[in-house]
Amino acid sequence: MLTGSLHFLKNISWSLASVLTATSIGATLLVSGCPPPPPPPPAVTPTPSSTLALNCPTLGPTIPRQGCPGVRLENVTFTCAASGNIPYSITTAAGGAQRYTATLADGSVITATGIPIDGRCFDGIPVKVGVTLGLVYTADQGVENAGPSTGSPCVTQSKTNFTQFITNDPLLNLPGVQQAVKDLIHGQLDTKLIEALFRPTSAASPARCARWRQMP
Repeated sequence: MLTGSLHFLKNISWSLASVLTATSIGATLLVSGCPPPPPPPPAVTPTPSSTLALNCPTLGPTIPRQGCPGVRLENVTFTCAASGNIPYSITTAAGGAQRYTATLADGSVITATGIPIDGRCFDGIPVKVGVTLGLVYTADQGVENAGPSTGSPCVTQSKTNFTQFITNDPLLNLPGVQQAVKDLIHGQLDTKLIEALFRPTSAASPARCARWRQMP
């Protein structure tokens, strides 16, 4: 009986010693400066879509004449109002295409040297001209399915709705001149969109798909 009691006490002593030893080791590790676990990484705030923007279009340096009589525009500059660029948003169109909607703020300005062309196609006296404008641009982006650019991203349809187009220059009110300027802006926006998002463009690989159409 005495032998069993002594054995029991011996086991208790060994267990207590083990606990004290483990406690001592833990305390030593804390005192020795083991680093605490790293904090969780901070939450990432998504970039709002309002920060997406196209660069201001490049129209020049020359816009050719549209006929005789007509006008040729040289030294063309384009200044975007407000932020200095063209903010855009992205949605999904019916059928699944990516749809881009961009807004050029009213108060944007085009300046140029206008050279009148007479009925015999001779140049007249150059004058300074200008336009104050704004617009909303809408484009659907798809993939080319014909020709050497097959598989490349391109614009399937697009349009520009001008919210402002003001000029008091008689040269810019000649038949066809305003429409030529608007068409050039439209085409440049298609190019800026594809180049900003996907790839360089060229005559062999234009921004507009072969099946491009004017958006209704």
